[in-house]
Amino acid sequence: MDLHVGQQGLLALFAWRSPGLMSKKELLEEIWPEEVPKSGLNALQARVSRLRRAFTSCEPGQTRDRLRAHPGGYRLTLDDIDCDFLRFDRLRREASAVTGDPVRALRLLDTALALWRGPALHGAELGSAGRKVAATLDDVRLLTLAEAIGLRLSLGRHREVVPDLQDLVARHPYEEIFHDQLIVALYRCGRPQQALAVYGRLRRNLVEGFGMEPSPALQQRMREVLRNNDAALGASWDREGGVGATAAPPLSGPPRTPTVTPEPYDDPWSRHVTQPRSKHTEPCSEYRRVSNF
Repeated sequence: MDLHVGQQGLLALFAWRSPGLMSKKELLEEIWPEEVPKSGLNALQARVSRLRRAFTSCEPGQTRDRLRAHPGGYRLTLDDIDCDFLRFDRLRREASAVTGDPVRALRLLDTALALWRGPALHGAELGSAGRKVAATLDDVRLLTLAEAIGLRLSLGRHREVVPDLQDLVARHPYEEIFHDQLIVALYRCGRPQQALAVYGRLRRNLVEGFGMEPSPALQQRMREVLRNNDAALGASWDREGGVGATAAPPLSGPPRTPTVTPEPYDDPWSRHVTQPRSKHTEPCSEYRRVSNF
C-alpha cells in the first residue's frame, strides 16, 4: 500500500485499535495537538477517504469496506494476515501456549521476531498517541527477544547468544534482564571474570545514572558467580571445554513491570507488555526497570 507519512501514522492508529472504534475526537487531537482548525473535521474526513481508496486500490475485487464510519468515529477491520503486528501477536500467544516443547516455542518466537524490519512505525508522521503506540510495540518486541534468548539458554545454546547479548547491554545499559542473561551465558562459557565485569558495569551505570543499586535478583546472581554456584547458574564444569549447559533450572524471562501504557487506549496489546513469560521459563524475583527499552 503506497501511503505518505501522514497516512501511515493514521493507519497505525486504526490498526492499533482494530477492531475497536477510533473516535473522531482522538483523531483530531492526534493530527492537531495544539488546536484543531475549524476545517479539521472536513480535513479528517478527506484523509480517511484517501486511506479508504488506498485499501480499495490494493485489494481489487474486495467487497467489504475495511474502514467504516460509525457515529462518532471509524472502525478498521483487519486479520492477522493483513497486519504484521497482529501476526506477531498471534505467534507470541502460540509460543506462550506451548507446553513441554521449548524448541517449538522458540521457533514460533523467532518467526514472530523475523517480521520486524526496524523500529516500529519508522518514518511515519506520528502525534503523541502514535509515539506511544510505537514505543509500546518496540517494548513488546524486546520483551519477546528476551524470552527467546531465555529459551536458547534453557536449551544449552549459551555460546550462540553471547554476541547478541553483548550488543543488547551496550544499547540498553540499564536493563537488568539482558545483563542477567549475559552474566549467565558468559559463566556457562567458562568466563566468570567477564560475567562479573558485566555486573560491575551495570552497577556503575545505575549508581551514576540513578543513584540506585542493582535489584536483589541481580545481586544474588553476582553472589552465585562468585561462589561458582554451577547448580544455580545451570552449568557444569568440563575441565577440557570449560562450562557446559545442563538441564538445570531455566532462566528468568522478561520482567513483569510495564514500561509504556498507551493512554487513552484500552487495547489488547497493552496486556502483552505485562504478560508473564512462557511456560518454558520459571518465575523469579522481578527485575527493576529504570527506563523504557
